[in-house]
Amino acid sequence: MVTRAEIQEAMLYALAVPDPVHSTGDPPRVITYQFESAQPPDLWNSYSGWTAMTSGEMAAVRSALDLVETLINVTFVEVTGSADPDFNFGKVTLPGSIAGYGGYRYSHNGSAVLAWDSFAVYDNTIDISSGQLSLILHEIGHGLGLKHPFDAPALPAAYENNKYTVMSYDPNPDTGKDSDAMMLFDILALQTRWGENDGHAAGDDVYDGPRNPTVDVIWDTGGTDTLDASARSNPVRLDLRPARFSQFDGRDDLAIAYGVRIENAVGGSGDDRLVGSNAANTLQGGAGNDRISGG
Repeated sequence: MVTRAEIQEAMLYALAVPDPVHSTGDPPRVITYQFESAQPPDLWNSYSGWTAMTSGEMAAVRSALDLVETLINVTFVEVTGSADPDFNFGKVTLPGSIAGYGGYRYSHNGSAVLAWDSFAVYDNTIDISSGQLSLILHEIGHGLGLKHPFDAPALPAAYENNKYTVMSYDPNPDTGKDSDAMMLFDILALQTRWGENDGHAAGDDVYDGPRNPTVDVIWDTGGTDTLDASARSNPVRLDLRPARFSQFDGRDDLAIAYGVRIENAVGGSGDDRLVGSNAANTLQGGAGNDRISGG
């Protein structure tokens, strides 16, 4: 397994300061964002063909930001009429087959980042109102400091795909699909730079299968939590170790994020495999010929 340090190095653009932009436990950092219909005065890159997003496209971007907000210690606040929002979004004319482009710049003093400005633009020929969550998240990732994992220093080839990161150009090898959420490595890298949302899913939560069609990565910060396959008749694999994959439907379709503790697992009526973690687990196999092992 690739190490956390290798992931962070491969997923994040290097900064000129040693400290993260924001930290876990501090009040959430407010990031204002604005939808643009013309070249904004604060954007250092110049683009042509600016077009106002449709209401559906703006809703898709808002939903993507809501998802990111559950993971990191920031609060996204939409503004209008601002000459200098923190994050600009727009539709423009991009060259060739480029679907989107995102980036950032920052100022710093000593070890601290003083200001951070981001942008994400999408090509006018693409309707991002539906079916484009991977593209939207990819460019948001760039705006928050994520890089392509195939650029040096790169991830090992086995991990350089959408099973592990939305920042890859290669689909999930298990499904042939692009990511529709932030994946394991994205979450780790974003939290390294922006801190963790340490209040998300803090109660006693039950996860009875993936909540999205590709890989559902659980970010859970407290309570006594359970992976529950009791309604399943097919064989399942439930793995409570962080950064490992579980299989509710015959493929790696759910993972537990780095640093997350899920305490319990309940199998179904098939021949299941349950793997515990270093927490005080309760592992219930249910019916079937099950294999159960502690962490």
